[in-house]
Amino acid sequence: MKKKLIAVSIVLMISLMSSQAVGIGFSLSGIFNHARNWDINVDGSGNFQDLGAVGLVYGSDPFDGREDVNSDDKVNFQDLGEVGLHYGDSY
Repeated sequence: MKKKLIAVSIVLMISLMSSQAVGIGFSLSGIFNHARNWDINVDGSGNFQDLGAVGLVYGSDPFDGREDVNSDDKVNFQDLGEVGLHYGDSY
């Protein structure tokens, strides 16, 4: 839980820095390409590798957290479904 709190704090800090930076003529958005929670392997697209990563830890504990897409502290069908909804999507 502590890791999630730290990650959320970092994201909020970057968001604040980015929104403040716009006023002075530059933005951090080009530097940080935030991965989507459904892109488990962070390759820029929803694909079979992401589904496989969730499938490998489906129903098991512990896991490293990336596979828990909806942050309910369980890797289950909801997580697999969310990744499946974005199969073929890219960013």
